[in-house]
Amino acid sequence: MKTLKWLAMPLLALALTSTFSACSDSKGDEEDGGDDGGLPAGALTPEENKARLSQIGKDFINAIPASDFNELDQLATHIKNTYCDEDYKVEDVEDWADRCFKSLIASTWTGNATDYATYKYTRRIYELSQFRGHLTYNGSKWVVEEANDLQATCTDQNGQQVIARLTTSGAVKKVYIGEIEMDEDYRGVDGGISKYFYEMDEAYAVIPENITITLTRGNQALVTVTVTTDLRSVSGENFDLSKDGAVVAVRAQLAGYDINCQRIAAKANTAGGLYAKFTVSKGGRSLLNFETQGNANYSGSNLVWSEDTDMDAFEENVQKFGGKVTGVSCDIMGRLQVKGYCTDARALADAFENAEDNKRNAEAVRNYAKTANDCFAAAFYYDGTDVPQGAMEFEAVANSKGEKYYIEPVIVFADGSRYNMTNDSYFSEENFKSLVDLFDSLANGYEDMVEKYDE
Repeated sequence: MKTLKWLAMPLLALALTSTFSACSDSKGDEEDGGDDGGLPAGALTPEENKARLSQIGKDFINAIPASDFNELDQLATHIKNTYCDEDYKVEDVEDWADRCFKSLIASTWTGNATDYATYKYTRRIYELSQFRGHLTYNGSKWVVEEANDLQATCTDQNGQQVIARLTTSGAVKKVYIGEIEMDEDYRGVDGGISKYFYEMDEAYAVIPENITITLTRGNQALVTVTVTTDLRSVSGENFDLSKDGAVVAVRAQLAGYDINCQRIAAKANTAGGLYAKFTVSKGGRSLLNFETQGNANYSGSNLVWSEDTDMDAFEENVQKFGGKVTGVSCDIMGRLQVKGYCTDARALADAFENAEDNKRNAEAVRNYAKTANDCFAAAFYYDGTDVPQGAMEFEAVANSKGEKYYIEPVIVFADGSRYNMTNDSYFSEENFKSLVDLFDSLANGYEDMVEKYDE
């Protein structure tokens, strides 16, 4: 059943509700299913939808086989087996890397000890520009030359030159990232208490406006990745979630695929302050288009993320965020579209939280499910038409003993039939067996490709 849920979620945008699932041994207030009478023009029955969804899923899977990445896989395997062995004399590279990492350290100090632990802190400033140099395999060893960018050069299994390069450009912005545990060391028992020593980083990052990563073989570009970041609204080193914003774009081109996160933007208390658009195409053919937009409203005081942040107060203030999703849409190969919105994100979140707190009160959970439905809507369509084939709603569902109730998503088809989306009533492996088998084959292909690099 786990495999099928991974398939059903992207196909029907169930990611919107992945945090809303409860007990799998549950039963709804009403029986699943319904009759097929009174269908609107163009609408399909649940059985017809099952066949249609299954075929779209199969066609999508067949469009992204692991074999598409054979060329990159063969190159990566050659590099791993040829240049990542101790016999290839990497001492110069190791010394260079050690110098680069040491250059990131700004200061160190000892933190306050507790009954069970002592701490060493390092303020580390992660900056890509500190990693500069040209690393080249000269036929007998790796050598490092000074340079203003980062580049590694070797040859592939056919003797062609391969170059990996990372460059940065534009404005830079230093921001606080957070506290990172780098190492934990058990120091034994003292007075009946286990003692530990922790090495912690107070991490900052110097983020460049533009990052470009390329992998070329001869004159052929095998991989191109670009990252663009706009942090101009951040006035200092510490991000204030109540007023600061960020805009990021990421694009990766490889193996005939164009994976383009055209824009991710987030800024509170700004009309249209939340936005994301993501597309995937292959050989010029659109495979996936996702877009969402909305607003985030914050009613509290400054919400600054810094070394001195009180985490308890910070988490409490985060609860003061609200907002809405004015629209979300997902298109798979132009054949399946999912559209939805949420008029009040805080009310939706509170409905689920309150339902959990009152799960032994059936009537209360039903009322919270109604609240969730009042501020949320999602439906799916085919081929760009405006005929809804099914919609997602929430309902109160009892566990097998009938003693606890939960809010769970149901799919409601055009004929009025309803199916719980967290159990096997519709999205079962039996109902979608051929699709599940094909997905398993796809997953195994990618898994076999990746696993050998851990050997």
